[in-house]
Amino acid sequence: MLRWIAALLVLAGTAGAAESTDNLLALSWQPAFCEMQRGSPRPECRALEDGKLPWTESGFTLHGLWPQPRDRAYCGVTREEERADRAGDWDRLPRIALDRETATQLIRLMPGVRSQLERHEWTKYGSCYGDAAGQLGYFRDALWLTREINAALGPLMAGRLDRPARLDEMRRALDDAFGRGAGNALELVCRRDGPDWLISEIRLHLRGEINPARPLAPLLRRDHPVPSDCESGLVDAAGPG
Repeated sequence: MLRWIAALLVLAGTAGAAESTDNLLALSWQPAFCEMQRGSPRPECRALEDGKLPWTESGFTLHGLWPQPRDRAYCGVTREEERADRAGDWDRLPRIALDRETATQLIRLMPGVRSQLERHEWTKYGSCYGDAAGQLGYFRDALWLTREINAALGPLMAGRLDRPARLDEMRRALDDAFGRGAGNALELVCRRDGPDWLISEIRLHLRGEINPARPLAPLLRRDHPVPSDCESGLVDAAGPG
């Protein structure tokens, strides 16, 4: 782990424009992601299969925090960086500027740092986020959101390994944690794996400025539910399916 922390420790920041107030938080169910990547050389999936990421069966992992609309991307990055990102050459992208505490949290909650996912997410989406603290502010906000959502949904998911979970009960769990209407912000994404539909990701539609010093509830609360990709799916456990 020390090697990954060292790779993320860069004492620089990048200030942006006004912070985005319309964002989509994408959180992956890591066992399902890796199940769909069978045969892939992704180091985070090898670590999962080797039993080195046991916490991924009790909570979601950070995919990204995306300013809306989704085509709002690559703000102020060079053409070379955009080309490298679009080509999937993420190891050619600049390193991310984080302090030790944030880097340590990111390695745990975003296993994809082993494949330079954090460089991709910053280059394409974080560059448009506009936090005054630059990269550090963007990832601090994203990690805080991930922890808050996991506190509400993690117990439900951990109790459903190899069994289905439904969108309506996940929305109720968010309502219980953050107040009525919070669950309406939740979108469920499923992917087919043979005869099964696996929960691969959840997406939270957030409205308002994200600030870890303030309650999350107002950002989630909606009068009507957002559209969802699926209504239920299997909660995949780590290891071969």
